[in-house]
Amino acid sequence: MLFKFNRLHPPYPLTTKGQKRAVSRPEIYPMAELHVIGEILDAVGFAEDGLSCVWALKYGGGWRVLEGSMSGQTQIAFSSSSINATFAHPIDIHLCTKSIQGWPKLQFHVWSSDSVGRMRIAGYGFCHVPTFPGEHMIECAMWRPLGSAEQELRRWVLGSGIQVVDTDVISAPFDRCRLNTVSVGKLRLRLAIILRHFDKFDVEY
Repeated sequence: MLFKFNRLHPPYPLTTKGQKRAVSRPEIYPMAELHVIGEILDAVGFAEDGLSCVWALKYGGGWRVLEGSMSGQTQIAFSSSSINATFAHPIDIHLCTKSIQGWPKLQFHVWSSDSVGRMRIAGYGFCHVPTFPGEHMIECAMWRPLGSAEQELRRWVLGSGIQVVDTDVISAPFDRCRLNTVSVGKLRLRLAIILRHFDKFDVEY
């Protein structure tokens, strides 16, 4: 016998001339996708001028970035009327995942520049990426570490100040509560959220 068929895996159906062979393909389950499109609009309520914002995307181990930048920095913007700084900085990130654990969040560092070009930290903050589709207006409350009277005086005179060493503290409220901080202003964002294939994993929104 030249050929022997495996009974566990039946052969493809026989075809005649002009007919196409029917090939069964396994069902492919796509990964759930999250698309974040928007911008950092402006910063309000800050005592300093000449503000710029450094941002970074943080997410859990089950996530992967398909397209877009995971971090960025705005231009240095100076005050206009009641708004401290207008950034209009674009954000466009495409992610995929098979788990909703470690949902993405955006982390922000706002810096101020004085008349001689010295940079000092003006505030820290974070916000979770919205979990349902549509356009969202977000106000992110900012804070900075509050030092002693001597440290605060040195901050205004010399341009130095207390900074956070471990950036994970910024998005960990339980760790932040052990710090002496002061509210400094707000960062405003507009984000549009697109969700795809989450229903394949029984995720409702």
